Amino acid sequence: MCSSGKRLFAREKHDAVSGHLRYIMENPKNSAIWLTVDRLHIGFLGPYGNAWIETPTLNALASRAVVFDRFYVSSLKEGSAARTFAVQPDFRLGFLEGLHESGVSTLLLTDDPELFQAGDLFGERFLIDIPERVHPVRDREQTHFFRMIAELVALAERHENNRFFLWTHLSGLGKTWDCPPAYRERYREEDDPAPHGGATPPFLDCRRLREEEVDPDEIQSIVETYAGMISLFDESLGGLLESLEEKERKTLFLLHSMRGIPMGEHRVAGSFADPQEEASHGYSEMTHLPLFLRLPDTAGSACRSSALACLDAIPATLSEWFQVDGYPDGNPGVLPHAEQPAPRFQSLLPVASGEKEMLCDALSIDETVLVTPDWLLCRGASDAVELYKKPDDRWEVNDVARRCREIVEELSPLLGGSSKTD
Repeated sequence: MCSSGKRLFAREKHDAVSGHLRYIMENPKNSAIWLTVDRLHIGFLGPYGNAWIETPTLNALASRAVVFDRFYVSSLKEGSAARTFAVQPDFRLGFLEGLHESGVSTLLLTDDPELFQAGDLFGERFLIDIPERVHPVRDREQTHFFRMIAELVALAERHENNRFFLWTHLSGLGKTWDCPPAYRERYREEDDPAPHGGATPPFLDCRRLREEEVDPDEIQSIVETYAGMISLFDESLGGLLESLEEKERKTLFLLHSMRGIPMGEHRVAGSFADPQEEASHGYSEMTHLPLFLRLPDTAGSACRSSALACLDAIPATLSEWFQVDGYPDGNPGVLPHAEQPAPRFQSLLPVASGEKEMLCDALSIDETVLVTPDWLLCRGASDAVELYKKPDDRWEVNDVARRCREIVEELSPLLGGSSKTD
């Protein structure tokens, strides 16, 4: 009886969210803030199970948003995924031009010069330089995160009387670790090594070392400094969430990461220096990402979704939110000349309202990794494969390819080519 009662409550809640969304869509005065943050490690965030890093702002956001538990990046190839969106014909000529025709102001705020150049169809563009620093700053307000989020809030408030779409892209975690010393020491125990002291993101690769040659203190120093950066980012978000709470407007807020960062899993810690090496590291610390969808008036608060989703679902969501037919074929991001059909990605809104449970069946990552709700299959350059059980094996530490050959045989054709388990 309790189980039935819980299902009934969930269904009633989803019905209420769905009705609220229908009302908003039928009375469009919609705005949207899309915040993408590079190098967010999902395992370091409180809403995704981390218990030792303080993320009160993200926890509060999760209590007012739909949290997606199975959100994956679909490519780790050289170049920014955000930049890829900006140059896609569908995104440029469909979505952005549709917004312009509807009278929606389009704004791009970024710290990536190449994305700034690629985003020429936005009505207004703003580039915030990342300072070249050797040492961390002394006050948090001087950090790159606080400067970027403050500019984001100012832009949103400047356009609060109009419909607007504001895309903010932060590459800061991949380019600068400028948090003050107090943040670097926040999670350091008495006997721990000194935290990483520079303002440039480090990179430590121990994959070619034997187990006894790996210095765990080196990894620990990177992990603790990164944890301090996560707390800094969490605090910088506070002003933005306060602004969203204060403004009674129909503003959709999307927060997610474009790619993760290894923190000691698989003997790698820090930001990859070689794009080709990064593209071959398709483990979950790089590909499994956080995604928060905050609906207006806290509709859908404290909901979680296990729908399998990827980055291409976000433009589809924004197209539905603004009622712009940016993707007439229902398959955003796939160009007409594509040789292979891709999964059909759909808007997140029906999932957030409980109308749908699944967005797509599988995601391919650089033609090397296949993710399904139950498995993650990796194929290396030699065609050797690794298989991991999901969601139990979160960071892919237990390869079961030899024991589950039938699963490998079933999934391998989806990767193309041949695969070996020995």
